[in-house]
Amino acid sequence: MAVSLADRRHQAFSDTGWFARTCREQFRSALGTPEQLLLRAAPSAILSNVVGADWLAVGDAAASYDSMTSAGITKALDQGRQAGQALGRFLHSGLRDELSAYQDQVFADFSAYLRLHQQFYGAEPRFADQDFWRRRMALA
Repeated sequence: MAVSLADRRHQAFSDTGWFARTCREQFRSALGTPEQLLLRAAPSAILSNVVGADWLAVGDAAASYDSMTSAGITKALDQGRQAGQALGRFLHSGLRDELSAYQDQVFADFSAYLRLHQQFYGAEPRFADQDFWRRRMALA
C-alpha cells in the first residue's frame, strides 16, 4: 500500500511537469527518475520510560510528534536543555527524583501535544472524506 501511494505521488509530479521544471530551473540539472519511491510512516509515539538506569532519551528518541505541529527541532532543543539540567541536578544531589521530574515533563508535553493534534485535525472538516484526513482523524 505504501509503495502504491508513493508511486501515485511520483506520477502526479511527473504528469504536471511542475516538479521537474522547478528542479531544472533551481538546480540547473534535470531530475532523474528514481527506480522506486518508498514512503514510511512517521507516527506520533512516546517511550514508556524516557529515563533508564544509565540513559535519558531526548527529542524524537523520547517522543515523536506529527510534523504538522512543526515542533520537532524546538522540542528537541528544549528537551535537551531540560535533560541537561535534570542530569546536572541528579549528579549534584544523587537523587533520582530529578530524573523522574524530567520524565514527567516529557509525558506532560506529549499529552499537551495530543490535545493540539486533535484540535488541528478536528478543525478541518472539508476534507473528511479524503484518505489523508481519515488516517489522521483515526489517530486523533
